[in-house]
Amino acid sequence: MSFYFICGCQYDNLGDLVINKLLIDELSKYGIVYVDFLRAPNHFRKYILANDKVVDVYKQFGFSFVNISLSFFYKLFGLVKKQRICFLTHSPGPRNRGTLKTRVLNTILDIVLASCGAKHIYIGNCYSTAFYNDDKLVRTFFPYYYLRSLESVEYARKFISPNRVFYIPDMCFLLSNHPKQRHVHKSIAFDFRPLSMDWDCAINECKKLAAFLIKSGYKIILYFQVESDKVFVERLYQEIECTDVLFRRDIVWYDDMSFYKNVSAVVSNRLHSLLLGGAFGAYPICVTNDNEKTIKINHVFESAFSNALPLMFTYEQLMSTDIDKLIQNNLHSFICEYDYNTYLCKEIIKSLVQ
Repeated sequence: MSFYFICGCQYDNLGDLVINKLLIDELSKYGIVYVDFLRAPNHFRKYILANDKVVDVYKQFGFSFVNISLSFFYKLFGLVKKQRICFLTHSPGPRNRGTLKTRVLNTILDIVLASCGAKHIYIGNCYSTAFYNDDKLVRTFFPYYYLRSLESVEYARKFISPNRVFYIPDMCFLLSNHPKQRHVHKSIAFDFRPLSMDWDCAINECKKLAAFLIKSGYKIILYFQVESDKVFVERLYQEIECTDVLFRRDIVWYDDMSFYKNVSAVVSNRLHSLLLGGAFGAYPICVTNDNEKTIKINHVFESAFSNALPLMFTYEQLMSTDIDKLIQNNLHSFICEYDYNTYLCKEIIKSLVQ
């Protein structure tokens, strides 16, 4: 048994590296994973290839979905048949509506896979009105969709047969590394991206929030795990100018994730900053609004946790919250539910390969 994995994502985004690697590593428990990631830079691909059950498709066979053509489909057909590939999947995360050409090529891909007895399965993606603006999903007869929020499932089932659309928690839940003993400093990891071109407004809100957290007795560690966020975080640090605020100048990358073990909580508007913090036992505090970039966090959290309210706040709500009590009263139940989502991810993936 083996699998074909098309890896196309943000290669300077730790969250994307983590969810791709976690899904690939989970699949590799059941067979060889053929990874198609021609454009991935070495600082990304080396972590994927650290698994000896992963094969670099382009390096080994000389073709890639990036250079799609009739030759690609012919070679893929041969590989799927020879290596008994049971299904093809893609990078987890948001999926945007493709061009007409992309949709035609995907339909051909579906036909090729079906002719070989293989399936086309999306795992850990989201399809949402927030991303599609009520555009209809591509109607095809072949793919199966395992989506990371119940909102996505409900939306997709308007256009796709319900027996081909299912729920699975975000792939980040596959990382469960809650240490039995944490050397926690009373500090908060603080990671924000601007949600609009109005950086002045975003900076001012972050400054007020940081001041509130400092007044609550916490040191602030500004950091980023997406390279494109660095400029914003640097400017925020320059404008805060406070001894209780530290700035991690280098991106938090795969080898640096133990960083989360030493903080009390993560305050962020980035989904995978919050979930990665949670994986290492830091309490996630999501600062959210109705922006389409953050509403996906609401959808993921509301699907994964029986009570997501202690995890999600507007700026105004958080500024009137007792942070100590919030963490003390909710951390244990959060970790228990996080671990259940880990179990659920593994069981659903196991069911796909049996």
